Amino acid sequence: MESPKTLKEWVMYISQIPEEQLIVQAHSAGTSAFIRMLEEDGFTADEISTIHKAFALKFKEDDRRIPMYTDTVINYNAILNMSVSEDAE
Repeated sequence: MESPKTLKEWVMYISQIPEEQLIVQAHSAGTSAFIRMLEEDGFTADEISTIHKAFALKFKEDDRRIPMYTDTVINYNAILNMSVSEDAE
């Protein structure tokens, strides 16, 4: 698959990541370098947040525990908790 170019393509791509690749790909997506790449591609902060939320929701959908990455700038647990809080309102 060619690299996703739009927000919709990113969300679709993330939804199709095989379970065995999710941890590695989520780790890469949580780095400053990945965020910079998205910014350079013209994504807004809200769109980048949506991409990270898609990763957090994929862990939930696959009934996978979210690892605690120590070398990333994204906390998928916090994102998922915010998402659950928003849904409750």
